[in-house]
Amino acid sequence: MIDSALKDASYVDNFGFEWTHIDGFADKEIMSHGHVFGRFGLPRDFFKGKSVVDIGCGNGRIGRLIAPLCASYAGVDLSEAVYSFPDYTARPPHFSLTQASATDLPFVDGLADVTLCWGVLHHVDRPEVAFAELDRVTRHGGTILVFVYSDGYASRKNLNKFLRGLGLERSHVILEQLSDGLDTWRQIDPFYANILAGHLSLSFKQSQAWQRFQWYDGVTPRYHWALEKPVQQWALARGLTVRHFQPGCFRLDKPASV
Repeated sequence: MIDSALKDASYVDNFGFEWTHIDGFADKEIMSHGHVFGRFGLPRDFFKGKSVVDIGCGNGRIGRLIAPLCASYAGVDLSEAVYSFPDYTARPPHFSLTQASATDLPFVDGLADVTLCWGVLHHVDRPEVAFAELDRVTRHGGTILVFVYSDGYASRKNLNKFLRGLGLERSHVILEQLSDGLDTWRQIDPFYANILAGHLSLSFKQSQAWQRFQWYDGVTPRYHWALEKPVQQWALARGLTVRHFQPGCFRLDKPASV
């Protein structure tokens, strides 16, 4: 185990399964800069010359976009997905990938100019501890970019509880059937298909493969916190400047040391 306090291999395996077995749409996803630049309102040269730590990097879905732009990139993921980061990605002079837990990062204090944590904290067993780690590894004057589930995702909880006890393969099959069934229904009656998907906090995608991955990624993890309000509270308690963009998207600026 990477995190000796976790003692639960199945929790780790869940993330490895989704990133190495069913993520079939990563290349198209990074063609759009929307996840990072659009949602956080960042200028094109935001990462230029900066050291970046990407917590929960998976197989590099966002890292493949950022790594070529910055001075150094350190990707971290709890699962074996970190080993699927593609070799063809342009890499900065300083580049590393580490399998480690977000609640126990193997980095010195103040390492990063920018710490990115996209869609990770809400699936962590101890999200407040992980948030403290984001703050710790970010230098004074640096920036933390965070996306977490808002209260609007609370409707997923019942489906989450049902699926997470069924095992990886079975959960994947059920979500595939749900995705395909609602796609077919949407062709006949989009009004009610959209209502049902909305009640589950599931959104339709242009790509069927990407839709299946997103639904699995969002619904099956064991921990499923709504953290929009807690993140703001944790940030303010640590003296961070909070900028709130789209639901769940935060740019947290750390004051320069006095």
